[in-house]
Amino acid sequence: MLSEMDESLVLQRLRPLEASAVATLFGHMSPLRVAELMAEANDLASDWASTVLSVMPAEQAATVLAELPAQQAAAFSIAIPAEQATAAIMELPAEQAVAMLTAMPTEQAAAALTELPAQRAIALLGVMQNRQAAMVLAKLPAQQTAILVAALPTAQAVATLPDLPAEQAMAVLAKLPAPRAMAVLKELPTEQAATLLAELPTQRAMAVLAVMSTEQAAAVLGQMPHEARELIRDELRAHKHR
Repeated sequence: MLSEMDESLVLQRLRPLEASAVATLFGHMSPLRVAELMAEANDLASDWASTVLSVMPAEQAATVLAELPAQQAAAFSIAIPAEQATAAIMELPAEQAVAMLTAMPTEQAAAALTELPAQRAIALLGVMQNRQAAMVLAKLPAQQTAILVAALPTAQAVATLPDLPAEQAMAVLAKLPAPRAMAVLKELPTEQAATLLAELPTQRAMAVLAVMSTEQAAAVLGQMPHEARELIRDELRAHKHR
């Protein structure tokens, strides 16, 4: 039986067959056995192995990729259709899923992330390096980036924010409750915090400043561009006279 033969002999018999026929045969083997064959095939004929993987049903491809080492699964992710890659990222252990995401072109990784349930996407972002996470998030619509970053631990949100384009960073700060936005801004250099806060709507910026200490609020205001600073001060004066 194919499941009992040496990998090289099995591959000799399988390679002349249509990829869809091979995928059907693989459906009768254990995912571990298929992964062993795919790993061997990848060394000998990576295009053939990727083609076979690409015609498997998405769930079958995911179970096979789960049996491969993280870096090998990641290498396959670049060559297979988005449906298979997304299914695999959904099902794989976090280490392998993150390896797949980071091996993909950034646009492809972002597209895969948009297909995942929010909790799974957040969990994987939490495992990624901050700069990698920011690169992927930067390719998402600003509001989706805001939802995901708002759910990250404060320390990671702080580390991710400086690497996001301005539109995404503004959306994140607008999405966060004022105390959390303050906690994020508090960890940034004063000048950077002031630049970000100056881009927010005046009322939103005031809400964030209101939960800062007097010293921090004064320091941030002092670093803001003149126009934004004066708008906020005018609003503060108006509030005092109401």
